[in-house]
Amino acid sequence: MNVDSYAAIDIIGFYGPVILSIITCLSLIKQLPYLLLFIIGIFFNSQFNSVLKSIIKEPRPSNVSKYEGAQQYGMPSGHAQSVFFSLTFLYLVKNSYWLLLVMLFFSALTLYQRWNTKEHTPKQLLVGSAVGLVSGYAWFKLSKYIISPRQFKPYNNTGGKESNPAKI
Repeated sequence: MNVDSYAAIDIIGFYGPVILSIITCLSLIKQLPYLLLFIIGIFFNSQFNSVLKSIIKEPRPSNVSKYEGAQQYGMPSGHAQSVFFSLTFLYLVKNSYWLLLVMLFFSALTLYQRWNTKEHTPKQLLVGSAVGLVSGYAWFKLSKYIISPRQFKPYNNTGGKESNPAKI
């Protein structure tokens, strides 16, 4: 690989969460409820990442002080968490292997860039990916429930027989 190839990977990897968010939004443009809930979810996922970083407080491998607040910590990787949140949510909504492959490609570039630039350790990237996957799955389930809530029937403790209190 030449220098230009590494520069392209660095740019794509650094902007991976934005690229995957755009792909997700464009893919959901005709499914407005899911699109709106994805936008809300990506915001909550980002905040969740900051909370986790503030609790865990594991330093980045480079120990560079270019970050402030919770972002000075590396565990879990926010980039990894974000790309896997988007990947999981979009795959569960669309169930498209083609989209999954595209999203995996950009996710892999993002993870490689974060490791190659020493922003994160492999463990921080793995944990960020796992948290993003679980968060994306949970947010999809919540979104699906919000969009089409189930009709719950009250629990009937009469052994299946309907009771009419008026007849008693």
